[in-house]
Amino acid sequence: MVTVLPPLAGGRQREVEVLTTLTATLSHQGRGRGTKTCLHSQKLKKNEPCVTNMPEDCKKFEMPSQLGDNVHWPAESKVKVVGIVCSPRQQGNTDFLVREALTAAKEAGAEEIEVVSVANKTILPCDGCNCCLETAECIIDDDMQDIYPKLLAADGIIMGTPVYFWGVTAQAKAIIDRTYCLVTGHLALDPELRAKVKSHGTALRNKVGGTIIVTARVGATSAFRQISDFFRLHRMVEAGGAIAYGREKGEASSDEQGLAEARWTGRAVVRAIKQRKALEG
Repeated sequence: MVTVLPPLAGGRQREVEVLTTLTATLSHQGRGRGTKTCLHSQKLKKNEPCVTNMPEDCKKFEMPSQLGDNVHWPAESKVKVVGIVCSPRQQGNTDFLVREALTAAKEAGAEEIEVVSVANKTILPCDGCNCCLETAECIIDDDMQDIYPKLLAADGIIMGTPVYFWGVTAQAKAIIDRTYCLVTGHLALDPELRAKVKSHGTALRNKVGGTIIVTARVGATSAFRQISDFFRLHRMVEAGGAIAYGREKGEASSDEQGLAEARWTGRAVVRAIKQRKALEG
């Protein structure tokens, strides 16, 4: 069966509700394998089919048996996904897995993919100057200035990091902290100044995020949570992620489960992006 996903009636709030439910479906129902019930059923106890008093919009959103595989997406939906490799080591395990995820994203329909590696880049930590409260721009002049436009232009962001001391790398944390400027413009205390603040539009809001974690043994959960919190703070949509094991260069390529998860993450990011674009009409 081919399911056409039309724009939703009820405005932006209704779109966000359905998109949030879609994310839960993508993340928790057998890695993208949906059931033949409407999305509204996710809000019911024990996932009972929504058959009575069902909002009219829900009737249009019956889930296919394989989410994404037999859904007709609008032809005009173009997708750009950027992968951020937050390892200081060049061409290491994290780089390999992020590229695997992006390759899968390309195969799933992403028209444009790009890898951004922090190796040999200078990305200073946030210095807490709070200038971005007034300008919505970071005044630190380093390589992060080249990354901002890539984040803003992307539909999806796949962020990968190895585990350092049970968490993300210093480079990953610097990138996370430096995106503070993308959400602080509205905090300007002076209402007149706030109205003049440079607008980033919705910044990273509603973009789709995927997570890649590489660990030698432990710490993957805490690192994964850090990136997940980063996505949620920006009000992004999470499409899942991957955890792979490896210490020396190339070891992660032998982790078949990790490789499968990375590829699934790339496909899941694209599916969620296309769903969002369909909802936006």
